[in-house]
Amino acid sequence: MTLLELAVALGSVAVAIVAVFTLLERITGYGSRWVARSVETGTTTLRQDVNDVKVTTAGTAAALEAHRQYTHYHLGPNGDSPRLHDRVKRIEESLTDGRHEQEHPRREGDDR
Repeated sequence: MTLLELAVALGSVAVAIVAVFTLLERITGYGSRWVARSVETGTTTLRQDVNDVKVTTAGTAAALEAHRQYTHYHLGPNGDSPRLHDRVKRIEESLTDGRHEQEHPRREGDDR
């Protein structure tokens, strides 16, 4: 037997084995049920992972929105409210004026 004849014989045996398994699978349907179970198991964990990512993403989006609102309130235009640095500046100016008045107390009859 030559190498070519051996290769042909092994190929024929392999084709016959595949044909028998295919025939048995078509008759019993075991292989397709096994594949369906395996795919379902794999996609179940994948679905759980996707849902976990959705929950995490929703939480992150809520936190970002809260931060945006906080920042917009303190730093952005908020209707007629001044920005935080303007408020601080006004407070500092009022404190400075108060110190000046404390350094020079009013006397009776003093109209300032």
